[in-house]
Amino acid sequence: MHEVMTALLSALPYLLIAGGSVMAWKGAAVWISGARRGRGSTGRLLEMVIGFRQAIVGLGLIGFGAWLWTRETWLLVLALAVVGEEVFETGTIIKALRSDPRLRA
Repeated sequence: MHEVMTALLSALPYLLIAGGSVMAWKGAAVWISGARRGRGSTGRLLEMVIGFRQAIVGLGLIGFGAWLWTRETWLLVLALAVVGEEVFETGTIIKALRSDPRLRA
């Protein structure tokens, strides 16, 4: 059992980097597909902001995995600062967009 836990913990940075890469790629794809469709509805803008937030969280997972791998403190500080600020900001934008009465129709 101890060997399994050790193996999982040693693989954790790589798993976080791989999972974060997939999450960032999918979020960026949603963000870009919404942007390519041009300006329009509140729903499209909401979709773009959610995709952007997903991409940022994925990049944060990559940064956290890189910190686990290298133990460079600046990587952890940078990842937490960027992700924390962007999640707060996009959360505020998403809340404002979801309160639009046209979105409920």
